[in-house]
Amino acid sequence: MKKLIMLILAAVMLLASCGGRGGNTKQSQNSDSKVTTGTDVITGTEGTTGAQAPDIPIEEALVVPEEELREGIESALKKKDFMLNEIKWTKITESGKIEDWFRCYGIFNGCAVIFSDGTACVIDIQTVAGYDFANGSAFALYGYKDGTLYDLADAFDKGFITKEKVGIAAGRHKAVTDFLHGDGFHDGLTESGR
Repeated sequence: MKKLIMLILAAVMLLASCGGRGGNTKQSQNSDSKVTTGTDVITGTEGTTGAQAPDIPIEEALVVPEEELREGIESALKKKDFMLNEIKWTKITESGKIEDWFRCYGIFNGCAVIFSDGTACVIDIQTVAGYDFANGSAFALYGYKDGTLYDLADAFDKGFITKEKVGIAAGRHKAVTDFLHGDGFHDGLTESGR
């Protein structure tokens, strides 16, 4: 019965993710700066009551690295996956829509936290430094520092990123996941995937 429920949940998540959101906006490399889109701060899914809005405004959850850093990250990602032709960074449109597969949740002490969404239809949960990152499909979490791509857990173990900064990245991941799929979605994945 549990497998059936998981299968149904996975199918619903896959269908929900196909709706997608799309676009671009100017974003800053500085993970502590606020990103503006020319609109008011967007803090939940469309139609949210506000009571369940994420703690982090969606504009503050995503960062597009500056060109030199972005090129280094893209080169390292392509070495890891030779089938990868083009890397599109997740951005927010003027209308508040989101699309694309690669997300940067911040650059902390020179270590960029990168999320790469997959296509396998399974609930995936990764825990780094005690923080859960959950998604409705398989995914990868990386820390990119000084020209090298590490699994985020390895970057944490090597001291490139602190527990506090992993927590910030996890909060940003949760905000984006809930924005894309509905308030509470990330927590629901975490609970059902355990």
